[in-house]
Amino acid sequence: MKHMGRDMSKQQSDQRNREKQSLQVALPAALAEVALVDAKICAATGGMSVSQWHNLVREGSAPKPLIRTPRYTRWGLAEVRHFFLGLTTQGASEGESAVIERAKNASRAAKAKRQAKAQTTGAA
Repeated sequence: MKHMGRDMSKQQSDQRNREKQSLQVALPAALAEVALVDAKICAATGGMSVSQWHNLVREGSAPKPLIRTPRYTRWGLAEVRHFFLGLTTQGASEGESAVIERAKNASRAAKAKRQAKAQTTGAA
């Protein structure tokens, strides 16, 4: 009898998974223009972490949220889609130069931090 209960729960679980998959339908084009998505969806669209997405928004590279209230921040799906399409059509050299510039800035900041730390330990 115990095994029968496990089989039933497995069947119920499989049924729930099939129901969830059937609910995942394509968004109609008219609705996609006005759909709002959260940071998790934005990040997943670009294959990045949520913190990376927020950094891009903070830098001004990614679109600003359309709605920003406590515990509810949403971006327009059309804007997010346009942003990522722009990244894919952008030349590789532009992307590489941005990465190089960001690395140089990080290196300068790290060097300044090391120098400041050396001065404080040397002065003490």
